[in-house]
Amino acid sequence: VDEFKGINAKSVYQGLYVADASGQILTGILEGGEMYKLVSVAANDNFVRARSSGQASLGEMIRSQATGKLIVPISAPILAADRRFLGTIGLVLKADYFTELIPSKKSGETGYAYMVNSKGILLAHPKPEFILSKNLADEKEMQNIMGQMLSGKIGVDEYVFTGVHKIAGYAPVG
Repeated sequence: VDEFKGINAKSVYQGLYVADASGQILTGILEGGEMYKLVSVAANDNFVRARSSGQASLGEMIRSQATGKLIVPISAPILAADRRFLGTIGLVLKADYFTELIPSKKSGETGYAYMVNSKGILLAHPKPEFILSKNLADEKEMQNIMGQMLSGKIGVDEYVFTGVHKIAGYAPVG
């Protein structure tokens, strides 16, 4: 507990855990000192990549099974001497930084910032109910601009969102 408090002095992590080769968390600690309980990370993209590649992997933003809050998980593989995959050690970043910082940026009187993942799903938006639930790539009115954004282009374009004409500047974020 004290060691985790030491690395989490700025309160940017939700938790730290160790999962077995099947993705079941064996042990771990959450920010408040509680232990992880009955949580599996087997379906998380970062766990799958760490298992298949043998390399550390940063995951997509998801909703935590343990707390229900938005997180970004990181997994590093634990390998036996013969390079056999034994499990992962995971560090879980709180996503509050993105979900609060990005929508707080304003442009003029009505402009706002938002962020989507590589599939078009909103990760940060002024309307919290859209986060992880609205896929802009599925919005018929936004097909053109989303095609540009998801292909990694940089630009400015017009689009319509919920019936309102808008102009957006966009660029990929690594």
